[in-house]
Amino acid sequence: MPYDLPGPGPDQLVMYVLGPGFGESVLIATPGGSWIVVDSCRHNGRCLPLEFLRERGVTDVALVVVTHADLDHIDGLDELLAGVAVRRLVRFPRADSLPALLANARDREDRRLRALHAALASIDAFEDRNHAVEATYDTQSLQIDEVEFKPISPLEADRSAARRQIQAILNGPALSEPVEAWLTGEERRVPGAWNNGLSVALAIRWADVRILLPADLEAVGGEFRGWRGLLARLDEDGLLELVQDLHLVKVAHHGSEGAWHDDAWARHGRVRVAAITPWNRGRSGLPSEDVIKRLKNHAEILALSHEDPKVRSRREPHWSSPACSPRRGDPAVAITIARDGAIEVHTAGTAGAWKR
Repeated sequence: MPYDLPGPGPDQLVMYVLGPGFGESVLIATPGGSWIVVDSCRHNGRCLPLEFLRERGVTDVALVVVTHADLDHIDGLDELLAGVAVRRLVRFPRADSLPALLANARDREDRRLRALHAALASIDAFEDRNHAVEATYDTQSLQIDEVEFKPISPLEADRSAARRQIQAILNGPALSEPVEAWLTGEERRVPGAWNNGLSVALAIRWADVRILLPADLEAVGGEFRGWRGLLARLDEDGLLELVQDLHLVKVAHHGSEGAWHDDAWARHGRVRVAAITPWNRGRSGLPSEDVIKRLKNHAEILALSHEDPKVRSRREPHWSSPACSPRRGDPAVAITIARDGAIEVHTAGTAGAWKR
């Protein structure tokens, strides 16, 4: 069923959040009519961002951003890059990524490894013929129409930590038990936190509007890594405005407590909308109840790209009033932002939005 959501309008920025419970993709329509896609995901065999674009007749994408190599952020990227004309690609640091190395070095009998390898191979093919950039904190801003996209992570300390951990694995007498368990399918998640540490966080500015897409950036490591290191570096460089007084935040790492950082949210201010792509795998899933509770003190509206009974039971004690009437169709959230910062939220399918 098509996504029943409003299309872009004149002099407004629209962010569409897709996240069916495993995987996420964010699509942005700029005031000038350009499209940006951040990450890719599949659901029931469908490449969701490609399907979304085709329903709207979009054949040209100004920018694709690949935040990191976790399958829930990269699955279907090969279909996306083959299905539309992409002018520019920004990606995570490949050489420091354990999943990227494993997918290219091991047998690919497992479906996850095959999907990961196909996505990574599509990046290689794109880089051979198009303009691609490896994103770090020091990467320059990209200007598309009137909108500025600034990568603010990963930090060099996070990259160094990832390289050291990979070297320890590859130089040892055997792969570690967690890595072997992931390769054989016994463990569903790529072991270790270093992959999330390589996440490309995006600070987006348009006129006075401020948006933050932190991918799966976590509050891990010492004072020079993760959220703590990022805030210190932004402060040192006089760039804290990129994460302060925000209008819209996509909550990091599906609303896990490990990605919550009190100082970061204190700087975000009272955001108009906090959007979450839930993780419905495992016994408890995400977002955590504690994160939902904390968001009540930091956001006026909570938007979930998909909601299952586990998430609903956590949300209900804290958020009771629907922020909009849901539409029919596949689950997704559309957040429309005017130049003056006025925001409207629309949901479809099993997505939902609630006021404080």
